[in-house]
Amino acid sequence: MLADKFILPECKVYMCGHSLGPSTKATAAAVNTVLQDFALHGVSSWNKSGWIDLPFILGEKIAELVGANPDEVVVCDSTVVNLFKVLKAAMSLQSRGNIILTTNNNFPADLYIAEGIAEVKYVRDNELYQNIDDTVAVLMLTHVNYRDSSVLAMKDINEYAHQHGILTVWDLSHSIGIVPLNLENSSVDFAVGCTYKYLSGGPGSPAFIYANRKHHVLMQSAIQGWMGHDRPLAFESEYASSGVRKFISGTPAILSMKALEAALEVFDKEVIDKAYSITKKYSIILIKSMKDFGMEVYAPQNRGGHVAFTHKHGYAFSRALIDAGFICDYRAPDLVRLCVNPLYISLDDIEACIEQMRFIMENAWYLKSEYNQMQKVT
Repeated sequence: MLADKFILPECKVYMCGHSLGPSTKATAAAVNTVLQDFALHGVSSWNKSGWIDLPFILGEKIAELVGANPDEVVVCDSTVVNLFKVLKAAMSLQSRGNIILTTNNNFPADLYIAEGIAEVKYVRDNELYQNIDDTVAVLMLTHVNYRDSSVLAMKDINEYAHQHGILTVWDLSHSIGIVPLNLENSSVDFAVGCTYKYLSGGPGSPAFIYANRKHHVLMQSAIQGWMGHDRPLAFESEYASSGVRKFISGTPAILSMKALEAALEVFDKEVIDKAYSITKKYSIILIKSMKDFGMEVYAPQNRGGHVAFTHKHGYAFSRALIDAGFICDYRAPDLVRLCVNPLYISLDDIEACIEQMRFIMENAWYLKSEYNQMQKVT
C-alpha cells in the first residue's frame, strides 16, 4: 500500500477512485508553487518555471505508464475533446469506409462525440469480429467498461482490425493507473484517457492523447490552435505542426497540469503491475462474498479496478453504504460501483465493506426514507 502518499477522509474507506481519485499529499504544495511563481514572476514563469513545456513533460511521464514512446503522448484538454480530435485524425487517414464501429455498451459521452463525426454502428462485445468489414473506417472501443469493469482483448482486436484496414481508437479512462498497458506491443493506433480517476490528478485534470508514430506525418489536426503550431510565438500566418503537437489547441491549464505532475510521482509501471495483481485478489474476494449473500454482481473473467453490482434500490443502497463509512458511487438505473485500488485500500477495508453490505441487505436499510430522496451525483 501507498496510503501514506494520499490524503484520505477520516473514518471512511475511499472506494470511489474509479470516479475521482483521492488527492496525493504532494498536490497542494505543487499548486501553491504555481501560485507563488505566478505572483513573483508573472508572465516570465512560462519559461522560468517551464510551464510552456508541460504538455510534453507530462506526456513523457504517461508514455512510461502506457508502454509508449516519449514522443507519442501529449497532455491537453478533456477526454471528450481529445476523443473528437483523434477520431477526426483517424478518419482523415482513411480512404475506405465511412463508419465508426463501436459497442452499444460504450461510455455514452464517447458515443455522442462519434455520432457528431460520422455514421456509427453499434454492436455487442461478442459481435465485434463479425462486423469488421470494408465499410468500417475506425473501430472505437473502451478498454475497461465503466459499468461492469470488463476488459477487452486490446491486442487481439487491434490485430484483427488491422488485417481489414481499420484503424483503432481506444478510451483508457478506466485503465490508466490500475491496469497494465503496453500500447506499442498492442499495436494501438490512437488512444485517449483521463487522469482524474486512478492517477489522482484532481477534478478536471487534463486528459492525454496517444498517437502511434507511424501516423504522425499524415494525420491532420482537427483543431488548428495556436499552441499546436510548431512555432507558436512566431505568429506566422500559415499553420505548421508536427507529431503529437498537432493535438494541442489552446493554452495549457497550468494549475491542473502541475497538480497532475505531482500526482504522477506516485506511479510507475512497477507500482501499477503490483497493484493490479492485488486488485484482482480483492475483486475475487468481494465478488464471491457478495454472491454468497444474494447480490447481483458483475463478474467478468478479465476486469479492471472496480467491482459493480445491481440492486433494485441501488441509489438508496449506495447512500446507506456511504453513511456507513464506505464511499462508493451510483449510476442509473440500478448500478453501484466500488473501487478496490490497493494503493490506499487494504484487505481489512474490503472485509469491513463486505460485512457492512451484508448488514444493509439483511436489515433492509436501503428502504429507510432518508435514502430514497432525490438522486445526486454520488
